[in-house]
Amino acid sequence: MSEETVHNILKSMDSEYDRLCARALLSADRSRSEFYNLGLKPDAAIKAVKRVNNDFQEHQNAQVSATDLLKLRLRERKDKLLSQLQNIRKLEVAKKESWPQKRLEELEENGSS
Repeated sequence: MSEETVHNILKSMDSEYDRLCARALLSADRSRSEFYNLGLKPDAAIKAVKRVNNDFQEHQNAQVSATDLLKLRLRERKDKLLSQLQNIRKLEVAKKESWPQKRLEELEENGSS
């Protein structure tokens, strides 16, 4: 790959972060002299690799945190709904003892349709 090709590819990228990632990838399998021949600075590439790795690690940590938070909220919601269901069932038992048979039959008909 020529220096001109590398610079054209880097110029075509939309963001500086994209260019940073490209430099990091380009540096992965090249020596310092090969990197210089592409018109790029090896020291900047080393910093790019470190930054990209740090950003990736932060991204992974954020995903883990978001997943944990979502699981916690879903568990809390589930527990709340189970508690509400249990309260409704208790109320149903209490009401069955005091409601007339006709009302209970109406409720069963409506519940099964």
